[in-house]
Amino acid sequence: MKCTAIFLVLSMVVLMAQPAEGFLGLIIQGVIHGVKAIHRYGQVFKNEETSGLPT
Repeated sequence: MKCTAIFLVLSMVVLMAQPAEGFLGLIIQGVIHGVKAIHRYGQVFKNEETSGLPT
């Protein structure tokens, strides 16, 4: 009976928490940040590559 009560209470806590406050939110924000950084680095590399060529 105690295990059932603990399970129900913990389930309520998890379901009531907002997604941005949890571990999954941190992972998603990290992935988004990483993708943006890679995209910016690709643009910088492409600009340097084209500006270094003699015309």
